[in-house]
Amino acid sequence: ASAIGIGLGVLFAKGLNVLFDAVGFGLPTRGIEITPAVIIAPLAVGTLVTLIAALIPGLRATKISPVAALREGATLPRSRWSRISPFIGLAFAVLGIAAIALGFTSDGSVQTRLGLIGAGCLAILIGIGMAMRFAIRPLARLVGWPLQKLGGNSARLGRENAVRNTARTATTAAALMVGVGLVVF
Repeated sequence: ASAIGIGLGVLFAKGLNVLFDAVGFGLPTRGIEITPAVIIAPLAVGTLVTLIAALIPGLRATKISPVAALREGATLPRSRWSRISPFIGLAFAVLGIAAIALGFTSDGSVQTRLGLIGAGCLAILIGIGMAMRFAIRPLARLVGWPLQKLGGNSARLGRENAVRNTARTATTAAALMVGVGLVVF
């Protein structure tokens, strides 16, 4: 996936150059330089992120006995951070908003200001991701009610499934949010 991402990134960069030239907004470019570091860094980051993303849930899953996992309705034990995670998430979101505000209002260099805005966006994403499971039930009720009226039983089943395991729903939504955030960025 990282190799495909590198290839698509190069194609996207070339496409942007062609698009900007076509609309008369040519960017001064020297061409795309593909050095070993440009290839190694995304491969290493992609592999490391994938490893961590698989390792953490895998380690949590080892805390449930195999017999208990076979039963219907088996759940993982709560982590030691589960009680304070919404507060940590809120702190990340507040720090992110403050960093974005500072980035827009400071008189520093453009690089510093963009760095603050980028760090603020990342902090907000982390904060929302950490607190999302607590917002699933009210959001599912709010969004699911009119959809249930329009969609009938399938919409009702979808809403009930979203509410059944809020942590799973939040994890899925967080993955989608990160994907959309990366595309937008």
